[in-house]
Amino acid sequence: MSAASKERQARLCNIVQKIFPKVMQKIFKESVSPRGLQVKYQRKHIPIDLTENEISLMEKLPNIDDFTIELCYKILRYENVLHEPSCKWGNVPHDTEVAIGDDVQRILNATNDVISRKSEEISELYYEEFHKRTRDVLKRVDNYLCQDTCLQLYQTLQNSDIDITDMLQQLALMQQVNVIQTVDEDSENIERYSRVSRVIIDTFLNIFRDIIRSNISANKLYQMCLSHLNSFSSDQQAVLNGANSSNSYDSMDITLIYKLLRQLSLISPPTNGWGNKPEKSRYETGR
Repeated sequence: MSAASKERQARLCNIVQKIFPKVMQKIFKESVSPRGLQVKYQRKHIPIDLTENEISLMEKLPNIDDFTIELCYKILRYENVLHEPSCKWGNVPHDTEVAIGDDVQRILNATNDVISRKSEEISELYYEEFHKRTRDVLKRVDNYLCQDTCLQLYQTLQNSDIDITDMLQQLALMQQVNVIQTVDEDSENIERYSRVSRVIIDTFLNIFRDIIRSNISANKLYQMCLSHLNSFSSDQQAVLNGANSSNSYDSMDITLIYKLLRQLSLISPPTNGWGNKPEKSRYETGR
């Protein structure tokens, strides 16, 4: 084991220990509100499998200065605030895949690679390529965050002295990041439910608003509703009044729009009638 390979290993450990956690914390703050997370944690609304050390770190919220790479990753993934890497979590992104989720995965992979490699495996070529990949990742993260602090941190660290023996001792105590089993089954189900809910709450609602908007203005619709107001709840009447004032459908939910489309015959009824399941071959609006 050469002195040169030891020094290279120690310097890579320095990056893993002092740069990657700070970068993950910056991505975390951009994506998740620490104070909002604190409230969720206090209400026990974060069913993530946490270690004792991670629990002690969560108790310090909204301060996340000591959050580890793995804890940031766990919460980012549970909160579903990053697009999953094209290669899926736990794998190696392709060079052309450069979204923020891909670079988070690269940080995880680089961390584990340094921890798992023996000193004699840290060749000069590997060392130089690691630095190049790291600079590329940090540059993209800075662009994502609209800042330049990650690269500055890297450059400052590169110019600093290190205690090689102490750094290698710390490396020997480090454990790899668990990039696979970070979220329990219940949490995975919640994540899937959240994705489906977003489609229903956002996408479907916008489709309904586009349909009714393309058929009639909010002002004309209100005039049509005047003789039917008693069939609407007080809350729905308030929404209709607001839509008339703004001449907009932005305040209407799916339930009210469906009722208006159906009750006022604004579109043709489905082939099989309202409330019935349409045939698979029927794709026209209303069917």
